[in-house]
Amino acid sequence: TSRALAALLICQSISPAIAQLVVTPLHDMVLDSNALVMGTSGNFSRTINGRTFQQDALITHQGYQYTAWYHNGANQDIYVSRRDLTGNTWETIDTGYDMINGNQTWDSHNAISMGISGDGRIHLAYDHHVDELRYLTTDAGFATSPSSVWKQATFEPERSSLNENGAPIPKVTYARFTNVGDDLALTYRD
Repeated sequence: TSRALAALLICQSISPAIAQLVVTPLHDMVLDSNALVMGTSGNFSRTINGRTFQQDALITHQGYQYTAWYHNGANQDIYVSRRDLTGNTWETIDTGYDMINGNQTWDSHNAISMGISGDGRIHLAYDHHVDELRYLTTDAGFATSPSSVWKQATFEPERSSLNENGAPIPKVTYARFTNVGDDLALTYRD
């Protein structure tokens, strides 16, 4: 009875606060009217962009918002966009890299994870569901670079390790970047 009473008291104290919450949309924006939706035979879901387990599908860093997704083209290219928080215009880059593993069986677990490290590098881990790490990063400072620089794809060559010439990471699922101060950590299920 005391547990039920405690739960009832908590619900009663939260209820007025919830009643005061108001959510007002500021903008309705479409970044890509041809973003990838998998065929009806997709494993786990037809949706690969903005999956429920992605905790970083839209991130904010130093006055910008960023997102990454697969475009529905011949190669399911990976696009990265940013917008200045004071405006509604998104700047988009086709990284030139695409989904390979996930389109072999249309597997929606092969979502993109994005992080931005303290030195302004954009990091992408993508296209794995018990597959070898696919990892991209930019030069330092790229995330907040001027628009003239942003329009140029400056992603370093793809690698299967976190450090250049490091050991490949063979079985990655649910990659996720987490900022720890200026450092960036990658976690994943093995």
